[in-house]
Order: sequence, then structure tokens, then C-alpha cells
Amino acid sequence: MPLKKCSEDKNSGWKWGDQGKCYTGPEAKKKAIRQGVAIEGPEKFSKKVKAGEVEFTEKDWEYIDDALGYAGLGLGDRIALAVDLERYLK
Repeated sequence: MPLKKCSEDKNSGWKWGDQGKCYTGPEAKKKAIRQGVAIEGPEKFSKKVKAGEVEFTEKDWEYIDDALGYAGLGLGDRIALAVDLERYLK
């Protein structure tokens, strides 16, 4: 799974893939998801979600939406993607 738990200096965190930076702190998961969208692009990221490679909760959707907006996706496209991915929430 591309989104993984990790640890750095005895602090737990999140990273994207095996080679990604391990982010720690209160916004660690948000930063890792942003990195994943930046690396994969919105289309490939959504395919990974649909394939079960990225598990996320309703709470995580805020992070995903932030990352998609940061990647340049407009509000309409982000809403359409949210509707499309809603059934994949864990």
C-alpha cells in the first residue's frame, strides 16, 4: 500500500511508498497524502484508491481534498472525485 505508517526518531508518522519521506507530527498523514497526489497525479491516485492500494476514512477525505486542490484540481473536479470515491471509504 502506498500510504504507510512509519517512524523517525521514535516518533510515529506516515509516508508515501517505501522511499517517501516519513512525516511526523499532527499533520503527518496530510503531508504524506499530499506527497502521494503530487507523485501520482490525481487520476492515478484515484485509481490506486479504487484498487484498494490507498485506504482512507471520512476524516482523511479532508486531507485528500486539500492535496487535490494543492495539485491544481478545481472545486468541481474535486467534488466529482469525492462522489466517485465515496464508496471506497473505510
